[in-house]
Amino acid sequence: MGRVLTILTLLAGAFFTLQAATWVFAPETAATTLQMAFLEGAGRSSQMGDTGAFFTVMGLFILFGVIRREPELFLAPIVLIFAAAFYRVISALFYDAPFLGPIILFEVVVGVILMAYRREIAD
Repeated sequence: MGRVLTILTLLAGAFFTLQAATWVFAPETAATTLQMAFLEGAGRSSQMGDTGAFFTVMGLFILFGVIRREPELFLAPIVLIFAAAFYRVISALFYDAPFLGPIILFEVVVGVILMAYRREIAD
């Protein structure tokens, strides 16, 4: 199970790092991939800055955590991904956003994988 968990964790880190790079080199594509409009003006700056930072922290902390086998490096990505899922649910329940079940499920599954991997390397 340890090898499978390591591979899944590395894949998650690579996925998020690739997403971060897309926000640098093809931000309109990155926005479309996330089912959002590519904003204009200050909204674009916030969209690229906040979303790019999210994916950068997620990807790099996961990859560094696997490489260094340091459980503490997984705390930020775990909190970030569960927070993203939480805010998606809140947006759907209270603010008329569509409920993006598959994306929420993906975030929860990845969060659980990260927690499991963190626990494995902490022992």
